[in-house]
Amino acid sequence: MALDIANSYLRYDSASASNLYYGYNINQNAGNGEYTWSIRRLNTLSNVQSVNWANGDQSAYLSSWTNRSSYFTAPTGNLSFTYSKSGGSISLSWSLLSGVDKYIITATNSINQVVDSLGNPFIGPYGYQRTYTGFVNNLTNYSLSFINSGTYSVTLTGYNTYGTTASTYVVNVVV
Repeated sequence: MALDIANSYLRYDSASASNLYYGYNINQNAGNGEYTWSIRRLNTLSNVQSVNWANGDQSAYLSSWTNRSSYFTAPTGNLSFTYSKSGGSISLSWSLLSGVDKYIITATNSINQVVDSLGNPFIGPYGYQRTYTGFVNNLTNYSLSFINSGTYSVTLTGYNTYGTTASTYVVNVVV
């Protein structure tokens, strides 16, 4: 069933004359702080109206109504990105940022190849190399279990359709 954007919103915010926000949710009883919302913004500038969706996707029900306006600006704030390691295992953790639902983890080896969560290079047919190790939505942790010793660069990137913020560690792994 298609989303009826004109009639099926559960929340509406007209606090700003130039920005109107509409919140859609499959759960009629969803709380404002739950990460289960699809948010549409109507922006009017010089009598021209434009429509944007949080995360650039009307079918991505993973935003928070509480943070609705922050999805339409570049992310700011501190990721508080940290890691701990034990042998070849690396546990990453960070804080959720307002307006950011999607986080990308990119680990690279000493020759700058993107590696999977075991440390193996992502190289496919015709030399194709994947550009990230993994991604999560609205989570604050990720684990890597490298099978080879070495030096790895691990970057966490939080992003929305208006920008990114990132933090990187260089980690020496001894298996």
